[in-house]
Amino acid sequence: MTSPSLLPQNGLDWLIVGCALFAVLGHSKSVWLKFSGGKSAAISLGILLTINIWLGLSTLAVFVSVLAISKIVSLSSISAAIAVNIFMLLLIPTTPYILFAFVAAIYVISRHTSNIKRMIEGNEPRIGQMTASNLLLVLI
Repeated sequence: MTSPSLLPQNGLDWLIVGCALFAVLGHSKSVWLKFSGGKSAAISLGILLTINIWLGLSTLAVFVSVLAISKIVSLSSISAAIAVNIFMLLLIPTTPYILFAFVAAIYVISRHTSNIKRMIEGNEPRIGQMTASNLLLVLI
C-alpha cells in the first residue's frame, strides 16, 4: 500500500520553482535590508546552475560573451535573462521551469530599468571606465 502524495505528480518541480522565485525575490527585497538589495542576476545564475548545470553554464556563456564585447555588466545580465528562456525550452521543456525562466527574466530585467535608461542615453558605465563617483573615491 502506498501513501497518497500531498503534491501532484509534477509537484516537486513546482515546489522547486516556487522556492527559486522566493530566493530571487528575497535577494532583491531583503527584509534585513529594509526591502532593498541586488538586481537578482547572481542569485538567478546560482539557481540555474543548481537546476541544471548545462542551463547555468549556457547562460553564463551568454553573460561572459556579451560582457567581453560590450564591457557593460547590466547589458550582459539582461542578455542572459533573455537567453535563459531559450535554453530552458531546449533543456527542460516543462511548464514549471519555463514559467520560472520567464518570470525570473522579467523580474531581473525590471530591476535593471535605470540601467536601460542609461544605456539608451549612452551613459551606462563600462568595465574599466572611470565614473565621477569612482574618481571622487580615488581623489579622497
